[in-house]
Amino acid sequence: MATTLKEKIARLDPDHQAEIAAEFARLRAGYLTLKDLRKARGLTQMRLAEMLGQNQVSIAKLER
Repeated sequence: MATTLKEKIARLDPDHQAEIAAEFARLRAGYLTLKDLRKARGLTQMRLAEMLGQNQVSIAKLER
């Protein structure tokens, strides 16, 4: 059975785990969400849904 990343990280020393967690938080903060990108383009959920051939409810679910 394959070892998961979570299991591998759990075996690391606590200082290294803290470094990984801090880097993850830093990288995650730099990413834009779908909602951020949609709003930056001035699109409504309805308009984005039309452009993608989806419905508004699908876009709302993706933005959660």
